[in-house]
Amino acid sequence: MGRFSRSRIRMEKDDFSKVLKRGKRSGDGLLLVTAGRNEVGFSRLGMALPKKHLRRATLRSRMKRLIREDFYRLQPFAVAMDVVVVSRPAMAHYDKEVIRESLHKHWRNVERKLGDARG
Repeated sequence: MGRFSRSRIRMEKDDFSKVLKRGKRSGDGLLLVTAGRNEVGFSRLGMALPKKHLRRATLRSRMKRLIREDFYRLQPFAVAMDVVVVSRPAMAHYDKEVIRESLHKHWRNVERKLGDARG
């Protein structure tokens, strides 16, 4: 798997805030995924995995890697979008296959919602 440039890994603070305020949401007990269209022509990913939910740094890093890999594996999405993934407290208690299934469901949901909301 190749590396993506820094611009695809990080969103600016204003972009992050805009997505969280006005984006389309998909959530369950593990994750909240919020996405909004962007004008840069490719999809970007932002993550918020607080210590409060995932106490150990190694676990937070593992989850970030899992989310990044899954996001990049599915590129390109049909719609250029900014995506913010926020963990929920229960995430710490599930294995990566359950989390990956949750992510797949959320990717499909937000992409569908953004495709339905043209303009």
